[in-house]
Amino acid sequence: MRKSQSTRGFRPLKAGVAVAGCTAAVLAGMSAPAFAANTTVVVDPLTAPIGGGTTVTVTGTDAFPSATATVLAGRITTATCPTTYGTTGLAVAVSRTDKDTAEVTLTAGTIPAGTYKVCVYGVASGSTVVSASPIVANGTGLVVSAASTKPTLSNAAGPVAGGNTFTATGAGNYLASATTVGATFSTGDTCPATYTTTGGNTAATTVVKTSASVATITAPAGLTAGSSYKVCLYGGTAANSALLGTAASTYSVLPASSISPSAGGSGLTNTIIISQSALTFPSAPGVIFTSDACPATYTTGATAFAADTISRISGTRLAAKMTADVAMIDSKTTKYNVCVYSNTTDGALILAPATYTVAAPLTVGAVSPTSGPSQGGTRITLAGTGFPSPYDPAKDTLSVSIGGSPLKDIVVNSSTELVGTTTAHTAGSSAVKVTTESGSANSTNSFAYTFGITVTPNTAKQYVAVTNAVNPTLDIVGTGIGNLTYGATVNNSSQPVDVTTGGTSYIFLVDNSWFTTVTGLTTGDARGAGLISQCASPVKIDDDEVICTLMLNNIFDSAASPAYSLLKASATVVPKGSYQLVVVNDTKPVSNTAWVAGTNFSKISSGSVFTVSDF
Repeated sequence: MRKSQSTRGFRPLKAGVAVAGCTAAVLAGMSAPAFAANTTVVVDPLTAPIGGGTTVTVTGTDAFPSATATVLAGRITTATCPTTYGTTGLAVAVSRTDKDTAEVTLTAGTIPAGTYKVCVYGVASGSTVVSASPIVANGTGLVVSAASTKPTLSNAAGPVAGGNTFTATGAGNYLASATTVGATFSTGDTCPATYTTTGGNTAATTVVKTSASVATITAPAGLTAGSSYKVCLYGGTAANSALLGTAASTYSVLPASSISPSAGGSGLTNTIIISQSALTFPSAPGVIFTSDACPATYTTGATAFAADTISRISGTRLAAKMTADVAMIDSKTTKYNVCVYSNTTDGALILAPATYTVAAPLTVGAVSPTSGPSQGGTRITLAGTGFPSPYDPAKDTLSVSIGGSPLKDIVVNSSTELVGTTTAHTAGSSAVKVTTESGSANSTNSFAYTFGITVTPNTAKQYVAVTNAVNPTLDIVGTGIGNLTYGATVNNSSQPVDVTTGGTSYIFLVDNSWFTTVTGLTTGDARGAGLISQCASPVKIDDDEVICTLMLNNIFDSAASPAYSLLKASATVVPKGSYQLVVVNDTKPVSNTAWVAGTNFSKISSGSVFTVSDF
């Protein structure tokens, strides 16, 4: 009787269950066990990448019968699961799905390759899992390896022509074991276990391992348009190189597109033109701008911004206006993919994305000084906004030009000021154009290239009738002056400066009155006033350089008719003083006495000042 009464209405418990239940009850302050003990469960999937961060499901009949509030914890270990939680193995998170199922999340970090047992522990609701918490379930055969890594592609589409680059970023330093990395584009259902370029596997053009978790891949030419490929990464390019990872998404081969402009200021509502020639745009396409990879179908979100308006210009051209959301991230120059879709609901990506770059909005204001000689060499300062600062020529996009002639020796003082030196350009005025990663902008005022010249030397000792007296040879540099046709040297035999055929050039020493006393270019014109002497016998060195001999031992005869035609018959030396050298580059006389209207005279730069002194 006793035996029957003792067993009526009860199911015998295994010894292991009783022990586990008692331990749990003590920990929870409760009188009944929460779980069965150490149930064998099935792990799915049985593979996971190194580094963790993924989730596997464990399933077993009545393995987790408690209420959903029950606390669970877990570890993975290469040894046998301990009967209590303890410190063996690596901690993992566990959440109960139902009485038969739980999900185990492998903690993100460095989980090394290996074959692991999955151990689940738990106590009743309201309890804390401690080292003495009993085992609830265990599963075997979880293989952690680099081959199970599923790296994310930065841009999962490209043109048929290839040549575009994208990155494959995976968890857990999945490339750490590789000295070099190989990659293939595969049409198979799975990536081959070792590197091969046969059987539907095409080698990437180049692969660069940029870190233990990132590879930069250049897509090859020859992939089939409209097809999708698995991207497989290997620990090298030898035939036995092992698989290190299969990209989480496929790579799509799409027609190429181009955009204009390809850059603009951050947060501006610019409009771009999208062009392509491979298909006819649908009547209502979708366009998004995203700093991430283009989604496979039309999707907007926190980092994917719909175009504000889309205008279909033709079957091959669209105009898309962006919103102010297309802006720099963390105050840094940012690249956005321009993604085009068949519609704005669930449309598929139809073009390989083009890249639009946003940077600090660029403006160019005042230029100082506003003029300089056409041979260059003027140091100018530009005011504006959006200049890259600090400026690294190896990394930053910055060019400055005036009428197409670049500035050299550029220094960026701040995001609102830069300086540079002009290079040679034909005479005339042009805006200063600055180009950065946000595009190009012109200055609000122009810089004028003048007919300036520079002279070496720019001083000489006064000529006196002694044995060491000398007329110096001058080296003159100025844009195009070597191509001029110079007239004969004026001498004491009454030879006129000008010749009746016109088109003759001269190099004169003048004083300031030559520039200020002009009323009209007729006979007796005041341009004759202020002529002092001549630099004789010009010899061309190259297109922009001549040498000549400055005649300091004689001056023009102001009493002659015309007043500026002759040197004095009796030698009169050039007095001490400050003068300027000027190139008269297109002379033609009126009755052999004056220059005609429209005669061009070189404008004078500070470098052409010439001083005659007594030492």
